[in-house]
Amino acid sequence: MTTTQTRTFDGVPTHEIVDYINRTADLIQNLGDDYADARDELRAEYDVAVAEIKSRSPSNESVDATEPSLAEVAPESDTDAGHYLTHVTEDTTEFSARHSRTTDTVVEGGEIVHVVEETYDEDAHGDSLAWRYGHSSDCLSCGAETESERATGEGQKVMDVACTECQFTAQYVSKKAEYGTPDDKRPVSFRAMIPHSEDEDAHSAWEAAAEDADNVSGTANIVRALVLDKMNAIGQIRDAAYNRDEKEIKTVECGACGDVVEEPGTRSHSHFGDVCGGCEGRETWSVDDAELPSDVEAKFDAHKSVTPSRLVNLLRDVLFYPSYIAVQNDDTDLSDAPNITTGKGGKRGVYGNGRPGTGMRRPNGALYNNSHWRTLLGDAVDTGLIERVDDSDTRSDEDAGAAWSVTEKGRDVFSELAVCKTCGGKKTPYLRVSTSTTGQGYSRKSTRLTVTCGDCEELTSTPGALTLASSTGGHSHRELPGVDY
Repeated sequence: MTTTQTRTFDGVPTHEIVDYINRTADLIQNLGDDYADARDELRAEYDVAVAEIKSRSPSNESVDATEPSLAEVAPESDTDAGHYLTHVTEDTTEFSARHSRTTDTVVEGGEIVHVVEETYDEDAHGDSLAWRYGHSSDCLSCGAETESERATGEGQKVMDVACTECQFTAQYVSKKAEYGTPDDKRPVSFRAMIPHSEDEDAHSAWEAAAEDADNVSGTANIVRALVLDKMNAIGQIRDAAYNRDEKEIKTVECGACGDVVEEPGTRSHSHFGDVCGGCEGRETWSVDDAELPSDVEAKFDAHKSVTPSRLVNLLRDVLFYPSYIAVQNDDTDLSDAPNITTGKGGKRGVYGNGRPGTGMRRPNGALYNNSHWRTLLGDAVDTGLIERVDDSDTRSDEDAGAAWSVTEKGRDVFSELAVCKTCGGKKTPYLRVSTSTTGQGYSRKSTRLTVTCGDCEELTSTPGALTLASSTGGHSHRELPGVDY
């Protein structure tokens, strides 16, 4: 005959035992007669767990036969019902499907103390729960300094607090998760022993309510809760997802994957709206979705310096440079605006006599500060995406004055690649105007040609109200004339 050793729960945190009891009760109920042996073993462990919880009940802690009763040490009262402390009972309140609080009042060391325990479901979202008052360094009862001790166990962080002047103690239990994730430091349980202190408002409330109360004990428990609430000794854990009016957890369906997530745990996505954390950076398009000519794809494989984004910038410059010039110069007609040239690289001057680059090698241009610009330009020419439009027959493509226009093939490739990864929509060319203000009050504007998604990206940013020593600034986008691709 095999003897099974029944599990013990010594040293197991209270909230873990409560979670075990809740899960095991359902399991025992659902096990049929075919699993009678397993059911009996589970029931034996269940009974041990329940007994352990009862042994930890505040009314059983540190109480011996020499301690006076609560009625004997309760302050005197002029009310017919006596002091409210003579009527309080152990009270467990379920605030939501995942939040409960147990409050009891006992005599310990000849003094009245309130014992509070709050627990939360382990499945609550980390963005929903937070310590409402934090881990106070002052005693909630007398205001004296406290001493704290921290410990980290498997899956938990625990901080024990004790007052240096009175019997106040508290234990804060948080979840231990990957640093920076919503679950890291998420509150799990709070337990405190708070010495009683008289409160005039509570006494007045008791006098007004006790005489007509149908349930004297219930009324006394309410008054006790008012006292503890004023001390910030209850409601330690804030649940931002709980709707008190509807008595339910507020949830939202992720606009991308359809998963249901607690409302505080949602993130904003410019295309999908409210999404779960896992879909915050979700993309609907990638370069693999583009239908490109085989010779263009071959260039990407042959040269690491030739990438889809760099090719988009080059085609952008060739396509829209005339419009870019026309929008900046009101006296320049689009038909008279020049085609873009290969351009000349800039030069940094020691005494401020440097020069910016020109053409595609200008600052923010497609070939700016790119040591492999010749490869990129040559591949665009070899695959027939751009063509020369200047009169010179002898000038090299790399010469500064070589002028360029896009081909129909180039337009098609640009349309395939200039796509917003967030929503899959076509990107639009703009003139981006940036303004910066230095700490000395000087303002400076700069412009550049860009392509962006007006639906998913911020087209306007207002400068901050304060001017910092470094700089503050904003930007805006202007549409280009004659754009058609």
